[in-house]
Order: sequence, then structure tokens, then C-alpha cells
Amino acid sequence: MAEFTHLPRYDVQISYAGDNILISESEYGYEQRRKKHSFDRRMFSFSFSVRTTATTDLIEAFYNARSGALQSFTWTDTVSAEVITMRIVPGSFKKQPMVKGESPVWSVVFQTIEVR
Repeated sequence: MAEFTHLPRYDVQISYAGDNILISESEYGYEQRRKKHSFDRRMFSFSFSVRTTATTDLIEAFYNARSGALQSFTWTDTVSAEVITMRIVPGSFKKQPMVKGESPVWSVVFQTIEVR
């Protein structure tokens, strides 16, 4: 499995996906709830800014090699040293120039979700 080794410029933001509850309603208005997964999946928001074209191209190549959101990969949290398996959230990868000219500076942002 591939490992994502690029360090974001800002702290990685962690949230919970909130899609772990399955709610079923009966015709009489009663609800039944259960967990879809045995764990709550975390979402990670990565922000890379003030990057050269070469570094930005490496991050984009990693994204393309995973076929976008299809294949999972590992990332090591620099704070806790935890190795986390994740995949990119569909439609979240964004790349845009911050400074244009001979030496453009790029911003790359995307979200990932934990998988097991």
C-alpha cells in the first residue's frame, strides 16, 4: 500500500464523518437506530499552500496514481505517530494558483476519510 509522505503547511484538521448511524422508521413513527461500522470514521482536511510547481505536481501525481478516491493509502500522523489508512473523499481535491508568473505558487487542498 502506498504511503503519503508530504507534510501539509498547516495543521491537519480532524473531524468525524457522522455517517455511522443507520436510522430505520416504521410506518407507525417508531425509529430504530444502529451503527453501520464498528468504529467512527475520522475525516482529515489537508491544506498545502505556497508550494512550487514541482511539489504540487508530486501531490497531484499521488492523487492520480490512486485513481482519485478509488484506492486507499497510509499516512503517519506527525503528532501521535499513528499510521492511518485512508482514501481521498470524492470531489474534494482542489488545486489553484496563488501567485501567477514565471514561478507560480500553488495551493492544494483535499479531504480524506479513514478506512479499515
